[in-house]
Amino acid sequence: LATVLTIIEFFWEVQVDRRALYRTNVTYSHSIAGFLNDFFSFIVLFNYVIPISLYVTVEAVKFISSYFIKWDLEMYHAESDTPAKANTSDLNEELGQVEYVFSDKTGTLTENE
Repeated sequence: LATVLTIIEFFWEVQVDRRALYRTNVTYSHSIAGFLNDFFSFIVLFNYVIPISLYVTVEAVKFISSYFIKWDLEMYHAESDTPAKANTSDLNEELGQVEYVFSDKTGTLTENE
């Protein structure tokens, strides 16, 4: 992405920026050093943008997956007529961490309060 924008910036500088009235005393150097300067400037700019958008995307996927848990027919309890309810969007991560399920000698699961 930074490479593409650096190339676009080069063509913009050649075609548009030279005709701008407010840029009369600017010297243009189309060299490798100028290209690398622009390239690393874009890298620094995108350093903050991409992780933020990635975080938003991951949170949106977790939120939507909580609805898939709600809609799952195999997680429906027919006796009490209740579907599964995801109270948090982190439920998939929490379920993935369960290694052992403890029960008493009768086989019933207990809840710590």
